[in-house]
Amino acid sequence: MTIYRNVINHVETEDGIEKVEENTNDILARKDNQYQGWYCWSGIQCISIKADGGVYCADCMVKKLGNVYEDDEIEVLTKPHICTRKWCTCAANLNKTKIKDLTYKECVRAKFE
Repeated sequence: MTIYRNVINHVETEDGIEKVEENTNDILARKDNQYQGWYCWSGIQCISIKADGGVYCADCMVKKLGNVYEDDEIEVLTKPHICTRKWCTCAANLNKTKIKDLTYKECVRAKFE
């Protein structure tokens, strides 16, 4: 297990929901990075701009927000979207807020509307 912890996971236990601090690389190594169908804050907490000017909510390019060279305005997300990718493969995006369902919305600092 990596010493540097950069993400907090909430894990269901017999006693309720427990916070677990860990590193995104450990999540990748365990292959616990499947978030399809989860609420995701990429596009609110981060964006990705590609060389061709394409602006996406994350490196996975799950949602295009516009193009800096072609569009007068870029879409700005104000609420989480449902992830459509099977795998979240970028360590930089793994530490963005994600929740499996609304049961967990009180566990995160991010605003949920």
